[in-house]
Amino acid sequence: MKKIIPLFIFGIISGAAFGATDWWNRDTICTIDETRCYNAQTPGIDFSFETGWDVSGVCRGKKYICPNALTAGGYDPVAMERAAIANGTGIIADFDTSVYVANNNCYGARKSKNGGAMVSVNGEYVRVWCNGILSNPTEELQYGEITTGAQPTCTALAADNFAAVLNGKCYGKYYNPDNYAIDCNGEVPVLILLNGANYNPTGRGITQSDANSTFGSMVTTSAGQRGIHFNR
Repeated sequence: MKKIIPLFIFGIISGAAFGATDWWNRDTICTIDETRCYNAQTPGIDFSFETGWDVSGVCRGKKYICPNALTAGGYDPVAMERAAIANGTGIIADFDTSVYVANNNCYGARKSKNGGAMVSVNGEYVRVWCNGILSNPTEELQYGEITTGAQPTCTALAADNFAAVLNGKCYGKYYNPDNYAIDCNGEVPVLILLNGANYNPTGRGITQSDANSTFGSMVTTSAGQRGIHFNR
């Protein structure tokens, strides 16, 4: 019994030294660090035990990148580590991976400006066309459609009574041909109010100089007629 007492006392002292908790159940140095790469409330993140570990970041959580934003394409979002996203690995430069696309639960919307009315395609900003204007759109976006090919010309749009003007957050506005004609000064649409007149386009718009010349001629003619008929 004398040999047991010191061991018993050592057990009490050891327990006091390590606190009242079950010290033998404490985490060891081999336990995986569960520090998160992203806030637990962040949407579109893979926090799963099987695939969510960010090896290079040494933390849990990979961001789902939308397939449209990936050079490899595909149909499903891909969970990527933070370092790869920061380096742009496999990501198309026209897409912003900080923007969350809620309906797909992933990140990667086209870079935009002018409130979303223009987006980046091959490093240049193109117009977002209102639905129904493009005969063969390449991609549907929140505010309309885009084409990654040749953009519709002013003349082609005018043939269908559309002008390339901002219409909300997309481009393309329809004008009733009974009331308006659309001419093109290069790629700039020129809207002509008919007021019942028949309009035959000349291939160019009416400039301010043309208008000044026409009205100047009208004033001169009117002044001459007044002199003839009213200054007797």
